[in-house]
Amino acid sequence: MSRRNDYLRWSKSQDKIYFKQDKTGRITRVVKRLDQSLLPIYQKLSRVRSPYLPQILSIGEPKDGIIEVEEQYVEGESLQERMDTQKTHSYSEALQCFLDIAQALKTLHSLEPPVIHRDIKPSNIIKSKAGMYVLVDFDASRLFDTGQDKDTRIVLTPGYAAPEQYGLCQSDGRSDIFSLGVTIYEMYSGRPFHPDEPRLKGALGRIITKCTAISPRKRYQSAQKLICALQYTQLEKKYRTVWLAIGLLGLLWAGCALYGWKTAAIPCTCTLDVTQFTTNMDGLQMREGDAPIELELAITPQIDRSLCRAKHHAENVEITLINVARSNPEGIGIGIDHVNRLTFYRPGRIWLSAYIRFNHREYYIDTFEQMIGSPRCTCVADMERVRLYPRYIVLENDQPIQTQITLDYSDAIRRENCPAEEHAPRSNGISGMLSRRRRTAAEDGVSYAAGRSYRIQAGLFQNFHAGDV
Repeated sequence: MSRRNDYLRWSKSQDKIYFKQDKTGRITRVVKRLDQSLLPIYQKLSRVRSPYLPQILSIGEPKDGIIEVEEQYVEGESLQERMDTQKTHSYSEALQCFLDIAQALKTLHSLEPPVIHRDIKPSNIIKSKAGMYVLVDFDASRLFDTGQDKDTRIVLTPGYAAPEQYGLCQSDGRSDIFSLGVTIYEMYSGRPFHPDEPRLKGALGRIITKCTAISPRKRYQSAQKLICALQYTQLEKKYRTVWLAIGLLGLLWAGCALYGWKTAAIPCTCTLDVTQFTTNMDGLQMREGDAPIELELAITPQIDRSLCRAKHHAENVEITLINVARSNPEGIGIGIDHVNRLTFYRPGRIWLSAYIRFNHREYYIDTFEQMIGSPRCTCVADMERVRLYPRYIVLENDQPIQTQITLDYSDAIRRENCPAEEHAPRSNGISGMLSRRRRTAAEDGVSYAAGRSYRIQAGLFQNFHAGDV
């Protein structure tokens, strides 16, 4: 419940924020009462789907200059709390935080216009239970305006804000990069950032130094360029590990040559194709009023073994559910007891995203859709089998006549491949259209008396598909 305390500390008074719980008592949503000036920012954020940012679920109508924003509750521990208990963090942990928040900034800065966070600090970064760092709290954010020289209002946290945020010029994406560099400096070194402090050594230290340059022109010019530098550092470390492994293999080879060879097992190199998978929710049926359905989410991706030469293959697939969204919060109830257990109270449509760990690798499955409920009717009408009666109407002595037009569609509805128990209703409509023709000998060489002809048109509507006879 530590993140809940962070929210309450932020709100200063609990009338600005409250929490929503599922039926198990677990907090799933945060509702904030914010100034109406933040409406354009949250409207932009509501269209964003990223594992490094909380999902904006709904935005209420403005009332008395206030809007209510409902967002995903990120369960985990803030970076500030982690730094309070552990002053310094390892190289790999700092690099992961650097990369995750840089990915969040890339998403924010790629919007049109870009969203500038302006308040990146340890208390606004959460280490989620899924193992990722998530950037939260957009209440100091602003939309970048190319026509302005300075920010319209100064909002900052001393010690983390870039120099231009003090009114020198307009803040932009490079301001967020500065604040992120200061945060990682404090996380990695265990001491507050100051421009006169000695620079940190190593590749990570060089990146932090460039991020925290006083002049924005000397920093990374975009979050994407920062990500490239971090990924290069990550690969560089892996290559050093590979060369070390090659050296150890050389020693092993020398030892085997001296003391005799022993057969070594070939390691498994199987991979996953996360674009093709099935879940245990496929075909899950539920009707209104049914008892709740509980299940442990199981995702079965396709395993690619084509290039693996191992005798024994990896089989274990670990799933971590990281996000669940609903098409209509009032129309379907979902309870999550723990990471992967779902409880469905009503039928409806949901979207999920997850991480999968297989054979010492991690894979990300982007948002996919699942339908919980009865199979939908897929019946169709074969319009060539529909018959209209009577086929011909004869008018005698040009006198009007009334008759009943009927449709025979007994053989027209095709239900062979329909999985539904209840089929969609059908409806038909009949309309008449009168056309009058007057032909003379001057037109086609034959003299006709004045005549009338009716064209009868009928329509059949079946399962959201319409057709004419």
